[in-house]
Amino acid sequence: MLSMKPRTLVDQSADLIIDAAADGVFLPGDRLVEADIARQLGISRVPVREALRLLESQGVVISVPYRGMRLMPVTNSVAIGISRVRAALEAMAIRDCITHATDAALTEIRATAASFRNALVESDEGYRRADWAFHRALCAATGNATLVTAWTAIARQVSVLWSLVDEQSCPALLADQHDAIVDAIDARDTALAMGRLEYHLRAATMIDFEQALKQRLALRGAA
Repeated sequence: MLSMKPRTLVDQSADLIIDAAADGVFLPGDRLVEADIARQLGISRVPVREALRLLESQGVVISVPYRGMRLMPVTNSVAIGISRVRAALEAMAIRDCITHATDAALTEIRATAASFRNALVESDEGYRRADWAFHRALCAATGNATLVTAWTAIARQVSVLWSLVDEQSCPALLADQHDAIVDAIDARDTALAMGRLEYHLRAATMIDFEQALKQRLALRGAA
């Protein structure tokens, strides 16, 4: 199993920016001003500056000439591209888990699935973080640091997409799907695990993210 490195202040700052986007503080296309972010999040400007650079390298933030840093734009074609890359990375993770993952790594995946189910009765923030932890655990169980790095970047882009969408009407179904994926991995059934992952991730391909963004912008304008 891949060992967990201590999270730096820059990593924590990047996560805070992503959390703020998930909460609607920043919307796709919004300008991200270093000093304003530091003040809003209650942290110093130096880690914010480095976090913005990190997020830019991950495609979450873009630098627009004469317009500064902005949160990534969202279109349906962009969303499809992100979803396809995420699906490919997690499919690779499942194949490698079935082939190489240790019992300890599989136990960790199962634990994160249980944590997600427990988080359903807690805050929306806890629910999002627990989902992120489950999918990261799939990648970490492979022991492939490059895969985890690539997945982390795409997961942050996914977070921006899903920030535009209301909470799932029946999130318990997601918990059931997590458990089903883990059961298939435990059984070392690659075809079954891959099918269950594909089913689990397909919702992202059925959403009109452009319309969702328009609705969020309209709500902001009406506030």
